[in-house]
Amino acid sequence: MTDAQRGPEPEALVACLPTGAGLVFRHYGHPHRYQLAARVLDQCRKQGVFCLIAGDIRLALALGADGVHLPERMMQGSLAGLQTFRRRGGWPTAAAHSRAAALSAVRLGVDGLFVSPLFSTPSHPAAKGLGILRFRQIIRDLQCPVFALGGITADTLNRVAGAGVYGVAGISLFATAEIHEDSRKTGEITIKEGVVRKGAD
Repeated sequence: MTDAQRGPEPEALVACLPTGAGLVFRHYGHPHRYQLAARVLDQCRKQGVFCLIAGDIRLALALGADGVHLPERMMQGSLAGLQTFRRRGGWPTAAAHSRAAALSAVRLGVDGLFVSPLFSTPSHPAAKGLGILRFRQIIRDLQCPVFALGGITADTLNRVAGAGVYGVAGISLFATAEIHEDSRKTGEITIKEGVVRKGAD
């Protein structure tokens, strides 16, 4: 996930990602968000990285992005354009911070669910981390790929791997990652001793 305050520049982040990885373009409030998103999407396509636009269905439609990411608050309001986006082959994903929100997202038919914060995170210092047990309770029996987000580090990757997730997402995680030069060939991003993402089957 991109972050205007704490993460690397989106273009620099895309350049490090392996083929088949995904990027959630956030950068809310950027004065030239459309133009920046268009450049990032173009770079993602050249490198075989999937690009999802966060919080703006119209922008995702206009750019022909691979997906649109819905913050939890968006699921409580109008989702105009979402069905059109789906018909064009776009993938909706959503954020959830509770079991109720996760169930709502699944009923909506999202293709991926980002559940957070798994652990305490600098991006939301006032939010208490869910912890592994509560996280497992939230995602129990969900018929949807789940990505863990929030406070994940190289030291906690093994704990995350045992939580029943499809993958992990992060901001600071990738900002401080030691990403190997051949990651685009192997489909792996290595953060110190831990593997964040393995190539698709």
